[in-house]
Amino acid sequence: MFLPCLDWRGVYTRRYTYAFDTSGGTRSWYRRQYFNKPDGVGWNCLWDHERDPAQMHNLYESEPRLRKRLHEESREWMRRFADTGTPYERVLERVFTPEDRASLGTHDLRTFSGVLRGRPVDLL
Repeated sequence: MFLPCLDWRGVYTRRYTYAFDTSGGTRSWYRRQYFNKPDGVGWNCLWDHERDPAQMHNLYESEPRLRKRLHEESREWMRRFADTGTPYERVLERVFTPEDRASLGTHDLRTFSGVLRGRPVDLL
């Protein structure tokens, strides 16, 4: 089963969680449905597991050098797996069946099967 995701990439280390928005601020279906925030609001985050295990203080803006290092690490993983940061809308179009896409369009997930047209890695 393939579940909807957000347009983000990042890394999780022993000390930090880092994620950045790959959508360019666009409003995907998933965002409109579950995270109705103003345009331009991103999903960027940087958490310190040692100092802030409850993830209450986002360090994304206040730690630019650390953010840059973790961003470079994230991009390296993306290169390694040929991940171009495909937007969720494109993933939805390519991997879900027409029936599931219609179900998502009506926001009635009772008929959503989660069955894919094939392996995402092959379809993207």
